[in-house]
Amino acid sequence: MQKPDYTFERLVTKAEATKAHITIIVIHHDRFKKTFGPIYREDQVEENDALALKPFFIEKENVWVNLKLVYRSPDKNGKPRNELRLYFNKGKGQFKPAANEIIIANFYGDEVVLSVRPSDIKDATILNAKVRKAEPPVYDSNDPSNTAYTTLPSTMTVSAREAWRRDAKSVRKCLKNAAYACEAGFVEPSFVARKTKKPYLEVHHLVPLRYQGDFTSFNLNDPANLFALSPHAHRAIHHGQHTVIRTVVETLLGRRPQLLAKLPKDTILEMYKCV
Repeated sequence: MQKPDYTFERLVTKAEATKAHITIIVIHHDRFKKTFGPIYREDQVEENDALALKPFFIEKENVWVNLKLVYRSPDKNGKPRNELRLYFNKGKGQFKPAANEIIIANFYGDEVVLSVRPSDIKDATILNAKVRKAEPPVYDSNDPSNTAYTTLPSTMTVSAREAWRRDAKSVRKCLKNAAYACEAGFVEPSFVARKTKKPYLEVHHLVPLRYQGDFTSFNLNDPANLFALSPHAHRAIHHGQHTVIRTVVETLLGRRPQLLAKLPKDTILEMYKCV
């Protein structure tokens, strides 16, 4: 069986299933452009919707269909939005995934094959890289390195420091706006949080809150600066290699281009030491 030369996977959120479209994150845009050529904005195809239609092969029904693939129109101030959307369809060759299903787009040269699978993921795909479960080593009480902790630890004095306060209301708004899906596009097994009764996510300030003193006219607790991340994505942006951090940061900026009006991308990347 021929292997695809590129694969895109995306978890469909409840909001996206209702609106019948998904947002394709920035790191995949170039591949879609390479395959389909020019991709228009919504306002450019209002009078000729056919310009936005691209051919996809639906694996389940073994049929070719044309799906709408467009960039969003500029915002009310005329600023471009780097948000690429793929719309679902109904009828013959129907392609309308449900919430919590995973869309898979396999690229074979100039052809794209679409399929869907459930999201009870055992082979979780994180930014198109397979995550393998590692077996932890067995604890050995006779290991000399494990017998060195027979006394209590020493104490230390922790000095109090001033910190900027997080805003619980904006955190809740961030999670709701994201429909409790990871905005970095990480797809992985999760669990239901006891408090929210929703998939567990963590909220991250893209411009870290410790820089608030540098922003006298912009509250860094603004939801525009907050992102809902899976625990894995949150650890990746804090502790990953610089190439991984850069990918996550650029993906998140693709979802909030308005942040770039306040701060250049390179300045944000410098905050994460990955320029």
